[in-house]
Formats: sequence, C-alpha cells, structure tokens
Amino acid sequence: MNKNFKRTIKSARRKLGISQAELADMLDVSPSSIGMYEQGRRTPNYDMLKKLCDTLKISVFDILSENRILNADTVLKNLIKYLSSSNNVILNGRIMDEKKKNNVTYVLKLLLNDK
Repeated sequence: MNKNFKRTIKSARRKLGISQAELADMLDVSPSSIGMYEQGRRTPNYDMLKKLCDTLKISVFDILSENRILNADTVLKNLIKYLSSSNNVILNGRIMDEKKKNNVTYVLKLLLNDK
C-alpha cells in the first residue's frame, strides 16, 4: 500500500466518528487489526480492503492512489489482472461471461497501448 493508506483509513474513521473498536466490530476483525492498518504495520487483503472502504464510505481508489493523484495505468493493469484471474466478475449487476471479460480486457489494453 502507499504511504497515505494509514492516514486515509484513520481520517475516514474519525470523520465517521467511530473508534477503532467500533470499526473492528463492523468488520468482524480485532481492534488490533484496525490499529495495525492505521499504523501501516499490516495490509488488508482485497476482500477486507473492499469491506473497509465500503464501511468507511471511501473508494478503493482513494486508498490505492498516492497523494490523491490517481495512477490510471496501475489501476487499469490491476483490473486486467483481476479480470483474467477471477471467475465471477459482476458488471451492471450481472456476472460477466468470458467473452465480455475478454472484450473489456481488450479495451483496457487499448487504453494502455499494451496489446
């Protein structure tokens, strides 16, 4: 994770007016896990990151971007990697079939000029 990860998590939690213990209860993790996230000593896996962001009402991009500058190349490359490695990807409320995943991947690669 980037340097701003821990500050973004802590700031979002405080903005909602909840303690580390309350956030931990909401996420079904230990309060020490939240403390370690906020100290930068532990990094959540993707599922926990998504759950954390949903609970804190922030986007995953806010967490992954450095200095609030979104590195679209990195995001697109990660999305391509995720599409190729995941069986159940939902788009517009429906699970994407292989053809649609391949089409989306193709378009993303075009954006990156990386066929």
